[in-house]
Amino acid sequence: MPDTYPVIIFAHANTSKIQDAESYFINYNNSDVINPTYSYTTFKIVENVLSNNSKLVITSNGIDGVGYSDDTFNIDVNKFSNSKVYFVIRIKTSNDIPIKSIPLIPLSYLDLKLIDSNGVDLSAKFTSNFQDLTSQEYGGYFKGYFVSTLTGSNVKIKAIYNSTYSLTGYSNTFNIYPDKGIYDIRIVNEDYNQSAQYEALALQQILQDKTSFFRYFLGQIVGDSSSDPNTLGIEIFEKISNFVQNNTDVVYSNLPQFTSMLDSIRDVYTSYNLQFPPSLQRLVNIFSIPLSNQIGGKNQYNFNFDNKGYSNSTVYGLNRGNKIDFLTGILYRNTNPAYYKPVLTYEKFSSIYTIVSPLIPDALNVVYKDLVLGSYALSSYNTDWGWGLILPNGIENIDIPKYYEFYEYKDHVDNTLLQKYVDFDNPKNTYLNNCSSYNQYAESGGIIDNILTYHLYTNTGIIST
Repeated sequence: MPDTYPVIIFAHANTSKIQDAESYFINYNNSDVINPTYSYTTFKIVENVLSNNSKLVITSNGIDGVGYSDDTFNIDVNKFSNSKVYFVIRIKTSNDIPIKSIPLIPLSYLDLKLIDSNGVDLSAKFTSNFQDLTSQEYGGYFKGYFVSTLTGSNVKIKAIYNSTYSLTGYSNTFNIYPDKGIYDIRIVNEDYNQSAQYEALALQQILQDKTSFFRYFLGQIVGDSSSDPNTLGIEIFEKISNFVQNNTDVVYSNLPQFTSMLDSIRDVYTSYNLQFPPSLQRLVNIFSIPLSNQIGGKNQYNFNFDNKGYSNSTVYGLNRGNKIDFLTGILYRNTNPAYYKPVLTYEKFSSIYTIVSPLIPDALNVVYKDLVLGSYALSSYNTDWGWGLILPNGIENIDIPKYYEFYEYKDHVDNTLLQKYVDFDNPKNTYLNNCSSYNQYAESGGIIDNILTYHLYTNTGIIST
């Protein structure tokens, strides 16, 4: 092929007028034709050749370049040990043009390693996987996969091409998780032990002594509290226990029931009418619930003052500290954080506890015992402090303990879950235990992606657990 050749370029306002550029519109005098005479230009075809400036590009399927973002076909960030991770290595010029004129790259020409963030080799086994493409002779690429028995975070493939030139390339970083997965989702009422319930039915002596039928036959069918949540016993119990929540709660209902509620009020929404297998439908139902409702709000109640008569209760009176003797008690203004503690007043007549406002430096009629420390005696109380104590007129301070008791205030919140959807008390649950942001939950490669990827891998046999 010559380096240059003529290219004929035609222009016309109405393309329907042009039927055959070579035959009809060359030197043709017609008012409908804007450029009746042709013009041509020349350009040079230059072959892309392998050189020291060439580079290796590693992607999941070999597709990259113009029209795609840099990470469109990267190796997915969620990979798992003991499973095949497929990838393609292409040789490209320095300006990202594939060099297709060189032969396919055999495995013997490559030094492949799976390395962690510190460059340590994870000892993965690499295999070529051209399959039907082995009939091709040229293309300048390698197609294969690796299997790693180890796990690691932020790992990547390092490839060294050794032939006429030595080239080095790296893949994007990704993670290799255990083949058992890292997330186990347990919502409330998914901890039922049906196997134990069957054993409890063995009331006759002969059955109590021989529990194999209940434990190893029926028990294996229905599962126990540690079985997969899609096991028959757990699934049936959850559907019965959470029936109202799953079917009529606008926030927590399953997705088909939620769309049914939308239909009942003739709301408009987009339906893709997708049919999921039961185990995948369970995940879709869970992920359709807002993250804040899955985690649940925590109880911030901090007015737990009444100890119900218990002196060392771990439930009652958690915000009531040590009692302060009115006659000998020393308090500190709020400018001294080393000593200052809020004061809790208890009105004996009405049994009402009140957190009183701390004294400020310019409070009126404060008799300080130490100006540097800002200390003052509780017994020097007067109405200018603004504590709002309800006392008889003309009462002396010495009689205040007849009407009030004083305690240190302990800042403690209940911190229990107000709404409970995910069963965080279930030791099997590892879902959302350490989720710190919505981005971590829903981003590409995040928690949802990890769970769905693992689910698809295991249910299609890519990973055998």
